Amino acid sequence: MSDQKISELTALTGANVADDDAIAIVDTSATETKKIVFSELKNALDTATGFVRITGDTMTGALTTTGLTSSGNLLVNVTSAQDFTSTTTNGHTLYGGSVNAALHSRNDANALAVQRTGTDGSLVNFFKATAEVGSIGTVGSDIVIGSGNTGIRFYESDNSILPSSAAGQASDGSLDIGDGSFRFKDLYLSGGVYLGGTGSANKLDDYEEGQYDATITCGTSGTITLDASYNRASYVKVGSLVHVQGLLIPSAVSSPTGYFGISLPFTVENLTDRAGDSSGSILVHASSANVRDYVCMINEGLNKLLVYLGDGTSRQEDSANAISSGVQINFQCSYRTT
Repeated sequence: MSDQKISELTALTGANVADDDAIAIVDTSATETKKIVFSELKNALDTATGFVRITGDTMTGALTTTGLTSSGNLLVNVTSAQDFTSTTTNGHTLYGGSVNAALHSRNDANALAVQRTGTDGSLVNFFKATAEVGSIGTVGSDIVIGSGNTGIRFYESDNSILPSSAAGQASDGSLDIGDGSFRFKDLYLSGGVYLGGTGSANKLDDYEEGQYDATITCGTSGTITLDASYNRASYVKVGSLVHVQGLLIPSAVSSPTGYFGISLPFTVENLTDRAGDSSGSILVHASSANVRDYVCMINEGLNKLLVYLGDGTSRQEDSANAISSGVQINFQCSYRTT
């Protein structure tokens, strides 16, 4: 073979390289050109630090100080396989063998980033055996987590979590939170709940149960003092609707005249706004044979239930006169508060 310039040589493809093909190498220590055959180069790479050769399923050689080993694990920035239960070394370990897991650790920053360019869709898909069971993906600038038609979208522009499919398709009125057999425990809200619609009339933003110490005042004069042991008044407030009931027993009565009023826990709203929303009943008795007929009134702007005597045709403003120490006063009423 005559001498030729390098630019004049015929290029060899990988399939045409033979073990006895020679390669020219400049020995810089001896300042002369030498040759090495391809088989010798392969053997040198197998044992040289800094080189790895993979043939089929076999990996030979090692990057011993920078991480790649022939033991089946791939190490980056660590010199031995890491276990997050026993070390906090930052780096990356791709386990082979029977572990087959990936461990990533980074100080004060994300250890793993997954990027999808182009269209919306899945970032990560999850499988049980060969069946896909869910995914994490993107829709616009939002992230979606779910499986099939059941998913949630973290809707950043509206600061909300929306029902959707796993692919991010909007869902309205098709997903439940819990069910009859598997329920969440408590729900804590700083706002309200829209029931059956999205308008202000469908918003329930208040529910309250409690007890309070009722008082009785006389319409004209006198005093009625209640026994603290039998001052049992309670209420349930749902939105603006209040239901009150109680048992009251006076311990001392001093010259009561006129009608009397039982205090309510919340002020009564303008009754003309909600006609028919207020009602009440009261029973006052000292024994089963001494039951009087009373009528109740709930006036707007007040926080008391007004009690009068009834004679079948009109109310009489002398109900307080009939109250004496020890009588039982059972009452209940429902009304709207402001």
